[in-house]
Amino acid sequence: MITPETSSELDLEESQPILQRSQQVFSASTRLKITIICSVSLINGALYFAIAMAGGENIERLFKITGNAANRAMFATSVGAGLVYTMFTYKTLEFLSLRINSAPKAIFSFFGPFSALAFLTGGIEGSSLLGLGYNTALGIGFSLFGLRIINATDASVKFPERISETKQAWNKAKHEHDYKEFVRLLVIGTGSVGYALSSTDAIYSATQTILKWFSASPSVNEGISYTSSILGAIGTLPLVFYWGHRGLRQLTFGGKENGQGQNPDPTDRYTYIALLLVFPVVLGILGSATASTGAVFGQLGTFSEVVRVASSVLYAVCAGTPGMATLLRNTVASLKKLKCCNKEINRTSLGIENQELIPSIRGQEQFGFFQRNRTRKAYEEITEKSPPKNRREFSCSSKCTML
Repeated sequence: MITPETSSELDLEESQPILQRSQQVFSASTRLKITIICSVSLINGALYFAIAMAGGENIERLFKITGNAANRAMFATSVGAGLVYTMFTYKTLEFLSLRINSAPKAIFSFFGPFSALAFLTGGIEGSSLLGLGYNTALGIGFSLFGLRIINATDASVKFPERISETKQAWNKAKHEHDYKEFVRLLVIGTGSVGYALSSTDAIYSATQTILKWFSASPSVNEGISYTSSILGAIGTLPLVFYWGHRGLRQLTFGGKENGQGQNPDPTDRYTYIALLLVFPVVLGILGSATASTGAVFGQLGTFSEVVRVASSVLYAVCAGTPGMATLLRNTVASLKKLKCCNKEINRTSLGIENQELIPSIRGQEQFGFFQRNRTRKAYEEITEKSPPKNRREFSCSSKCTML
């Protein structure tokens, strides 16, 4: 038999997991992890600004844009690119995976560092545009290169599973005669090849920068640089294709339910908000595929410039949208959980000292809007008539976080 005393004990026991969970969320290790991730993300985003500046200079040169207004616009857009890339870096580090425990993961991871070389060139050339000295520009370039290797390795480790998703999409489109999906795959495939080829100039230039420290003959350096650019393009292609395909599906209502009954590529308001947010990243994507020397793909002249810009826009818009949209959805969902957690903590704390009134309030909550309104009024009456003496307040910002 449940008496008021035992009922109070039950509610007290029920409140303990909630209180303990809210207090344990920000443990010392969690705070340290968040601090490190935030610091690295901010640093990477700030450095990425240099790559975006290199991309802006490429657009100004191609379209013959001049003037202070254009320079200020490119500067502001580059700042936006750095902010967006900070968010991407945070999400990557939050779910970082570097375990290479299979042959496919090892193969994809082999190409990752060559692909990351493009950031070395982008960092150096962008820093030079900002008027920084060569040694400083070199330091920024190598910092971006090192952080990009981490990102590329993480993507390579996860890619064997992702390539199976793309294969399933192709087989399903073939089975269902889904010509819209065929068009998506064709568009993204063409754009991915174009961007991979465009990145060869930056990878070649970065390899040349590294080889300057070794006393090898120019012919040997050239052979190594060409080989490196090819390996880098191979490493760039699958990553661009996977995320570009997912983004294009979201932007064109092409998402479908998987075997678990979930749609991994929904099209909703977050999709189009993400599209607006990631557009500044076009400069960064373009900057990492740009080299002033143009020794490989750049030898094709104007054609290579057009392909570079077009594929960079397609890559930035399509590949950036799914990641940003997921980030927005998770953030909104986490905020809702925070609100529910805080509300439940307050209700539980109130119930400990108001056992006779709280059951009737809980019973009313299962009905519609008007009953919930009565619940709120009853809650306010309780707090006015019988305020808890030792009631603890838990703020969402200090005690609760992503659950």
